[in-house]
Amino acid sequence: MDWQRLVEARIAAAMQAGEFEDLAGTGQPLRLPDGETTEATLWAAVHILRNAGVAPDWIELDGELRGELEAARRGLRRQAGSEAAVRRLRSRLAASTGWSTGST
Repeated sequence: MDWQRLVEARIAAAMQAGEFEDLAGTGQPLRLPDGETTEATLWAAVHILRNAGVAPDWIELDGELRGELEAARRGLRRQAGSEAAVRRLRSRLAASTGWSTGST
């Protein structure tokens, strides 16, 4: 007997034994965390992936792109800080010597 038939047989036996009667929330919609879809198939897929610590490819790609974007922003901030430091040094040199630094 394959696993699917085994599961179906156990569910049928539990139903006949009345094990699914009077369960809390019977007849009520599922209470899903905010932002989750109520579409059963998609909800189940997201639930399984989350429990396995896996994300869909597009979510993983989004995380990678956000990381690369933040790294690029840090690089630009460092570069801007370095350029500002050079301008300050040129300004101090010009003030102390009276020379033109040709600053840009």
